[in-house]
This record gives sequence, structure tokens and C-alpha cells, in this order.
Amino acid sequence: MNFNVVYDAGVVERFHTCRTTRRQTIGEHSWGVAMVLMHICDPSVNLLKAAMLHDVPELVTGDIPAPAKWACRPLAEALDQFEDDICIGWGIAVELTDDEHKLLKWADMFELCLYAKAEVGMGNKYMIGPLTKISHLLVDLPAPTERAFDLLTDFQLNVYGESSNV
Repeated sequence: MNFNVVYDAGVVERFHTCRTTRRQTIGEHSWGVAMVLMHICDPSVNLLKAAMLHDVPELVTGDIPAPAKWACRPLAEALDQFEDDICIGWGIAVELTDDEHKLLKWADMFELCLYAKAEVGMGNKYMIGPLTKISHLLVDLPAPTERAFDLLTDFQLNVYGESSNV
């Protein structure tokens, strides 16, 4: 692993296609994902490594907006393969179990909800749509742990005054 390359990836900005009141780097996001994981489960060392490294390939690709990946499945699949190749080439690929993959995906999406909620709370009306979309996508996923279910339920109550997860 080239430490300098991996460390430099932490400053890549997310949400470059959205109007935001503050920018978030993948370093900030990855820390948030790790904190969510520590709250919803007792993560393995490999799962925490994956949380910290999962967006490092964005040093090369940039942050490809989720709506583009949702709209074009071939783009998402090609990007996933390219990012896997980058991780292998840089020596930062982390082996996860299927359950750990689900935990990481859930925590990644929930951290986006937290960021969007903070943006909306600061008056950014442009983030209402992304907040609504991603929080509803999370509701449609089975919560990977009881603590994740409780966290999402509390989030829904806080944001919407009701839980669509119950």
C-alpha cells in the first residue's frame, strides 16, 4: 500500500454535483461510516478497514453521483470493477463476508442520510430530495442488525415525525 496515495484520497470532495452548504471529503465520510458501524455492530478489524478505505479509489474516479449509477446499471457495474481493480493494484483490497458487505453498504447509506439531514437542518432545501430518496431506500433494505433498525427508526422519527420502518 502506498500510504501517501491512500492518505491523499481523504481530501477528495463528495457531492460535487449538488448544492451544499459545506463540503464533505471522503475522509470525513469514511470516519462517519466507521462510527455508524461501531454503533450498529461489533465490527471486525477487516470491516473497519473496509469502512476507512472503501472510497479511496475516488482519488482516481472522483465521486460519481449515485443518481448516475442508479440510472445506468452498466456504468455502476463498470465502476465497481474499476474500483476493485484499483484497490487490488494499490494493495488496499479488504476481504469481507457477505454479512459484512451488507453492514458496510447500510452504514455507507446511513452516513449519507446523516450528512443530508445536517444540510437540510442548515437550510439547504436542495438536499431534501436526496435525504428523502436515500432514507426511503434504507427503509426498503432489511436492517442488518437490531441496533441498525433502532437507529433508522429514531432517525425517521427525528426527521419525519414518524417511522416508515415500523
